[in-house]
Amino acid sequence: MIENNICLLTDSYKVTHHYFYPKGTEKIYSYLESRLGSEFNKTIFYGLQYIIKKYLEGSVVNQQKIEEADKLISNHIGEDIFNKDGWYYILDNYDGYLPIEIKAVPEGTPVNVSNVLMSVENTDKKSFWLVNYLESLLLQVWYPSTVATLSAEVRKLSKFYLEVTGSSKDNLDFMLHDFGYRGASSTESSMLAGSAHLLSFSGTDTIPALLIPKNYYNDSNLYGFSVQATEHSVMTSLGPKGEFDQILNVGLLWGDGLDYHKIRDILFAMKSNGWAAENIIFGMGGGLHTSVNRDTQRNAFKCSAQLRDGKWFDIYKNPLDSSKKSKTGRFKLINENNSFKTISIDGYGENYLRTVFKNGELLIEDTFADIKSKALNYSNFL
Repeated sequence: MIENNICLLTDSYKVTHHYFYPKGTEKIYSYLESRLGSEFNKTIFYGLQYIIKKYLEGSVVNQQKIEEADKLISNHIGEDIFNKDGWYYILDNYDGYLPIEIKAVPEGTPVNVSNVLMSVENTDKKSFWLVNYLESLLLQVWYPSTVATLSAEVRKLSKFYLEVTGSSKDNLDFMLHDFGYRGASSTESSMLAGSAHLLSFSGTDTIPALLIPKNYYNDSNLYGFSVQATEHSVMTSLGPKGEFDQILNVGLLWGDGLDYHKIRDILFAMKSNGWAAENIIFGMGGGLHTSVNRDTQRNAFKCSAQLRDGKWFDIYKNPLDSSKKSKTGRFKLINENNSFKTISIDGYGENYLRTVFKNGELLIEDTFADIKSKALNYSNFL
């Protein structure tokens, strides 16, 4: 099996959709948003450049991948289901480069929920089916974005309690430490979550995350640091009476079963008891890497417009759960009075959605430093 076969990086049911779109379909336009009801009222967008570089950039379609996918889908769903002709069209006419255009808000930008974060549409009318075929892969940007948001909110919380308890902010960058590698679902997920955490803090024990800035964000700087520390295998070596003999320096770090709400409660209790917040550092493992899910920030990827026979039609979803009603039309994201707003693509105002990927080429490459700067500007502001 070929690793990262783009023809197979989707949900099973999407493989059949090229048959079902209306006759005359030329373009599909879809978008990503964090819907109303998210845990935090802003989402820090992060991780798209990683996904593009790892899975979409360059010539990602070849004959071997197509034939492998055709064989697998024939056994998985049925004969003559896989869109073999569609993939060969991309190979023959675009040398395996994907004919799609992705626009997105600059990574690291905090965007109010219920606003478009990214849009995707095909650039060749014969490849209209490709846009939502890629939903399953592109929507995975929810994970690093959600972790980036969580860490930023913890930093805001920490900064607030440092201020109201008259504490020094010298240790703010290290007030939340990442212990999530061992509890992550995979090394890849730990790298993404760990690097998202580094947008707001500098303390980490997730060494693989340190590779993301250099390998995917054009930045050779080191953004995560740690200290010498012990664990039970060291501290219990000499038995209960020998524990103090194992220590040099002592510091207080609370890292047991924490999440955003528990950290908030602890800081509130410290303030209520007259303790300075600078006397504690927190550590999160599972609470940072695995307690979030796609519904934490209610991320959704939906089709909102289709071009058929030269005419655009608005498409939307309107289920009984009104909070899941999707947007209609094509959009731009503008900043109005220091707040983002999604309007029609024909509306007035500068569009903050930039074309970052088109026809297999990454057009804009952000550095990790630039992304971190945007995230810190948000988390440092109260």
